[in-house]
Amino acid sequence: MIADLPKLVMRFPKVVIFDIYRTVLDVAAAPADAKLRWERLWMQLEAVTAMPTLDDVSDRCLKIVTQDHAAAREQGILWPEVVWPDVISRAIPELISLDLAARDRWIFDHQACLRSLRLASGAVEVLSYLRDARVPMGIASNAQAYTLREIADVFSGSSLTFDVFDPALCVWSFECGFSKPDPHVFRLLSARLAHRGIRADEVLMVGDRLDNDIDPSSRIGWQTWHVAESSIDGFGGSWMDLAETLKKAGR
Repeated sequence: MIADLPKLVMRFPKVVIFDIYRTVLDVAAAPADAKLRWERLWMQLEAVTAMPTLDDVSDRCLKIVTQDHAAAREQGILWPEVVWPDVISRAIPELISLDLAARDRWIFDHQACLRSLRLASGAVEVLSYLRDARVPMGIASNAQAYTLREIADVFSGSSLTFDVFDPALCVWSFECGFSKPDPHVFRLLSARLAHRGIRADEVLMVGDRLDNDIDPSSRIGWQTWHVAESSIDGFGGSWMDLAETLKKAGR
C-alpha cells in the first residue's frame, strides 16, 4: 500500500535547477488571432510565393528536423538538438531577406502564433522564496534562442525578472547541440557546481518529465521534484506542494 511507504525527507538544497516548458512556463493553445498574426508576419517577407499555412510550415520544419537528427545520430549524438534559425530559414527561404535582428524577432513572433505561454501557477512563490533565501537557481532546458526572449516576456508581467537565474548555471540545448535526457547536460552542470563546492545531493532538479528531468538527474545523485498533480515515487506534486516542502526543509 502507498500509505505503508517510508516518508522521505527533503534536504534543503543549495542550488535548484529548473526545466522551463511545462514546468516554469505553462504551454497553452494557440492565440485566437493566430491566423491574423501569421498573415501579418508573412507580409513582412514581401514574398512572391503563395503564403503557406502555419501547419504547412510546421510540416516543413518537422521534415528538416528529422533529417538533421538522423545525421547527428550517425555521428554518435544520441539526443541531438537543431539550430532553429537554420531550420526555419530552410523551410522558408524568404527569411534570408531579413537582417539577423529582424529574423530573430520574426521567429519569436512565429512561435507566438503556435502556442500561448504563461507562468505556472505557484511558480512565482517558489522562485521568490528561493531568491529571498539566496539559493542560486539555474536552468536545464531543451530550448532555442527564442526561449530566452519568451521567459523574459512572460516574467515581465510578474514580480520576477529573468535575472533570478544564474547564467553560469543555465544549460540550453540550442547552445550545446545535444538535449535532455543526454546525461552530459547534467554532468556539465554537476561539474560547474563541484567547482563551487556543491555536492550532487545538495542540488534539486525541478521538472515535469520523468524521462527528461527526473530520471537522468536522480541517476547522478541530485534530489528531484516532479511537477505533477501527484507523485508516489520520491518527491513530487504541485508548485504549492513544492513551496511547502522547501519551507519545511529550510526550518
